[in-house]
Amino acid sequence: MRILIALALLTPVFAQETDTQKRVREADRKLFAVLQREMEKPEAHLHEVASRVKVLGGDPARIVEFVRKEIRYEAYPGLQRGPSGVLISGAGNSLDRAFLLAELLKAAGFDARLVRGTLPREKADDLVKQSFEARKGLPAGRFSGAISTTSPRGEVSQALCREIGVAPEELERMSKAQDELRSRLWKDGLDLAAREREFLAGQLRAARIEAPASDVREELIEAARTHAWVQWKAKDANAWSDADPLFAERPVVTAQGELDPLKEADRFVLTLALERKDGEKREIVQVLRHEVPVYQPMVEPLIFTIQPTGWGGTVTEVPTLEERVKRILGGREYVASVLEGGRTVQVMAFDYDGKVFKPTSEMLKVGQSVKKAPGLAAGAFGEKVQESKGSLASLWVDLSVTRGGKPLWSQRRGLLEPAGRESWCPILQWSLLLQTHEVTPRFLRSIAMIQRFKNDDAVKARIEWELGGRKGDATKLAQVRTVAYPTDLIEFCLARQAFVAEAMGNGVAPYFPFANLFMSGRRLRLEGGSAHVCLCYGMDLVENGALLLDPKAGGRLDTAATAALGSFDTVLEQAIVRLANGSEAVAGTVGFFERARAASKPIRLVSAGDRQALAQAGVPAGDVEWILKNTDPRCYVLAPALEAGPGGGTYAWWQIDPATGRTVGRLSGGRGGTEVPVASPQELAEYAELLGNALCFYSAVMGGDKAGEKALDCLVCSVAGGMFAAIGTQAGLAWTIFDLVRTIAGILGEQKEGGGKNE
Repeated sequence: MRILIALALLTPVFAQETDTQKRVREADRKLFAVLQREMEKPEAHLHEVASRVKVLGGDPARIVEFVRKEIRYEAYPGLQRGPSGVLISGAGNSLDRAFLLAELLKAAGFDARLVRGTLPREKADDLVKQSFEARKGLPAGRFSGAISTTSPRGEVSQALCREIGVAPEELERMSKAQDELRSRLWKDGLDLAAREREFLAGQLRAARIEAPASDVREELIEAARTHAWVQWKAKDANAWSDADPLFAERPVVTAQGELDPLKEADRFVLTLALERKDGEKREIVQVLRHEVPVYQPMVEPLIFTIQPTGWGGTVTEVPTLEERVKRILGGREYVASVLEGGRTVQVMAFDYDGKVFKPTSEMLKVGQSVKKAPGLAAGAFGEKVQESKGSLASLWVDLSVTRGGKPLWSQRRGLLEPAGRESWCPILQWSLLLQTHEVTPRFLRSIAMIQRFKNDDAVKARIEWELGGRKGDATKLAQVRTVAYPTDLIEFCLARQAFVAEAMGNGVAPYFPFANLFMSGRRLRLEGGSAHVCLCYGMDLVENGALLLDPKAGGRLDTAATAALGSFDTVLEQAIVRLANGSEAVAGTVGFFERARAASKPIRLVSAGDRQALAQAGVPAGDVEWILKNTDPRCYVLAPALEAGPGGGTYAWWQIDPATGRTVGRLSGGRGGTEVPVASPQELAEYAELLGNALCFYSAVMGGDKAGEKALDCLVCSVAGGMFAAIGTQAGLAWTIFDLVRTIAGILGEQKEGGGKNE
């Protein structure tokens, strides 16, 4: 996304002279040396337990005091945040704070275990009240500003520029240009969100729908009753000592047994499954299933891909346009992968016959020819290709969050429906992020530094290949592991927090009864059968459970503020994806309703549990079924009588819960989100050349000596890496330098000024 903006900002500045190439590369080398020095300091990544222990000197007394005094208490159910999440947000409930304390003590070389107990209701009520009082003391404007929060810090950034040989004036000019762009998007988003909020409120008023607010305080008090603390000792000691992060005195309740935080934690589950048809017999087959604690994807990026085998091609081979298209769109075999922090943890293959199997190393090599190309590529060039005899009936992904083995929410995303092969195309990349707490600008800057540090080998390899005239086998570049952290999703979280602070005031408290799932991704999409194809970038707040509480009212639910946040979230999806391609129309809920209002189409508010009313309101049959299955019948659906239009046959509706204020925009199939073409739809033959340049580094997989003997390493590059070829080395590398200078300057500035408790 940033690389596309950089094209407009930087291409005129960095000419194609050899002298410029040398200066830019030398600046990059010096900047990375600065980054290395910063990465050696624990202060650069204080969301990591080991770094925090170094800062505290490994002293158990200081560690216990740090958790008691510097980490605020917040009431919420479950174990959601994990140690890093508590450090990022500066707050946690009893379970998460005890988990953090135990991990800090273990990292300092001590034995530690968690024990549990149940607090009396009166004591839990006091804790909830104290948590809201403590929140009132947080500094105002912590999250104010536009979508991005990586502005450099004056004299610090100037000193850094002088050290690496980059003109401070140029950094300031580029920084100002980017900030102005994002500020305009921010203002436009606020204005549009205000209009949508009034539109939704007007619909509820017109329908005379009122509902008593949910009693969230009782939920908070009940959650606060679940208490945990730590027992610890030196490795060679016999007796355990109690350390309670909440109470300085000896344990206030009797221990009811040990607590295993890994088993206690809420879990996120992703399952890919297919339906195989064999005559009249149908069978559901699980392709892969991945389960992680909900706190893990915040610090270890979770990426999910589905791609045809051997589709990338190589530079030395130079396949024909027809062959390249067949490779990309016509494969019979597909590989699904799940990555954590750049490591492949799941990889399975399936084909159009409904067969599921472990892929071989040979299948996964970039540039392997696709021997058969039926289905998707059929008729792409007017040729007649024999239809597949396979019996794959449908393909889908199930997403859910569980607590104690029971689902808190679940969604199903259909990928391939019966007879839908001509309109299905691979998922190049889904980046997944689960939010269970507030995040800070410092965390965004820290993970940006860490990502650049970990990806340095890949950046250098790409630069040398570009400067060498792009000669040689490009697959070698794909064998360098990278980490693609979803910074766009972190910026989404920061922007919605800024909205809460600015629109509702700093005192409003976000409450996460369960993990909220965000997803951004890129995929190929066919339009008009197989005649057109485009590369799309999308963003989706898949499940939004965030509520806003009013500390001034004793922490009671603020339904109006929650509804305002819901409408802003849907608008924000649209604003962020527009950064990817501002010239193309965005497909999303807001745009769909704008078209409906412009066409004076009737818009009806109906019960989510009323099948007949939903159908009469114009909701397509497939979406009616999704609403009935996935929506609380106490909710309402705002539906326009407008046929699906641009954006892949998208239909949209607003889902509203008057009792909580939760408001979310949904698209066809309930998937929600917003999507924009990164490149305009074109004829396949014309488009294949761009695909070869912009996408050939999205996927490369290295295997062990033999299939099954070693884990297969999978590399999924970010769009930034793939777009170097389209933009040019100077512009791409200059943007890397520019962004990294801003990031390091932000960290250095914070170190110089000193941070607050909520780092």
